[in-house]
Formats: sequence, C-alpha cells, structure tokens
Amino acid sequence: MGISECGTHAGDQALKKLIEGNLRYTASKPAYPNQTSERREELLERQHPFAIILGCSDSRVPPEIIFDQGLGDLFVIRVAGNVVARAQRVLNTRQNICTLHC
Repeated sequence: MGISECGTHAGDQALKKLIEGNLRYTASKPAYPNQTSERREELLERQHPFAIILGCSDSRVPPEIIFDQGLGDLFVIRVAGNVVARAQRVLNTRQNICTLHC
C-alpha cells in the first residue's frame, strides 16, 4: 500500500502497521522489515511509502526505528521544534498526499 492509495481504509491500514511496529519496538522484538538488498533494488526507481510522518529532528526518536519499518516504508519529514511555517507546509492538502509519487 502506498500513499497514492488514499482513503479511510488505507489510512486505517497504515495506522495499524505503525501501531504493530511500535508494539514490536516497545517489546524489544523488532522485525527489521524491508531492509534487504532486494528492497534497495526496488527503491532505485521509485518509492511508495505507506505513511507520512512529520516529527521532531531529535535523533532519539527516529520514526523508522520506533515504528519498526524499513527502507521506503515511511516518508519522514523532520523539523526542529516541530514548527512548520505556512510556506513550508508539505502536507497542506489531501491532494498532495494522494498524488505523492517519488
């Protein structure tokens, strides 16, 4: 499932994957998904992250680790102090999220 597959169902699935990954992380049982050489090959042409994470640039909370996700699974935007100015808003419309194809 990629960001381009928008809708409530896709959002529910993305949240479920994040919660499941966080439960693995907090139980110290990470799966380390999508970190193979084959996955790196897949990502050469294009990425299809299933979620966008807007978070702090604090190095103690890397989203890929605390949600136990792999390469290309998350589109992470990290900003200092969690401040996003009007001109910097990347996630301002559903249209922008639904049409992300990198």
